[in-house]
Amino acid sequence: DNPVNQLLVTALCRRLGHRITCVPDGAAAVEAAASRRFDLVLMDMQMPRMDGLEATAAIRASDGPNRAIPIVALTA
Repeated sequence: DNPVNQLLVTALCRRLGHRITCVPDGAAAVEAAASRRFDLVLMDMQMPRMDGLEATAAIRASDGPNRAIPIVALTA
């Protein structure tokens, strides 16, 4: 998402005690999901290179550690 919304969501999640990994676009989200296990993915719907629907489909189609992870769509 835009930098302001990204900072807001990150700050709120960290305040609740969560560790956060932010990436700049959908392709980077797919790469991150392939490289390590997450508990939850907050996926922006409108990102450069690959939108949230494409990134979610790629994560689901992979054999990576997050294939069945809950993915929550976010949009401003």
